[in-house]
Amino acid sequence: MENEVRKTLGNFGFEDDIYGLSFVVEREPLSPGCLTEGEIDANRARLKDGIDAAAERMKRALRNRSSIVF
Repeated sequence: MENEVRKTLGNFGFEDDIYGLSFVVEREPLSPGCLTEGEIDANRARLKDGIDAAAERMKRALRNRSSIVF
């Protein structure tokens, strides 16, 4: 059985298994209802920050994975 690890970070996370690392959506909806352009922009920025943070964690996991000697 493959070893699967799921890391959570807000709405976004990632899975690490034998096929590689994959972004996953951890929570839906991704944002609250937006009634103004400002709310849309604020939520878009929050989502971008979340996916960027998940990407940084994925990169660290990949580096750690690469340092393991089999």
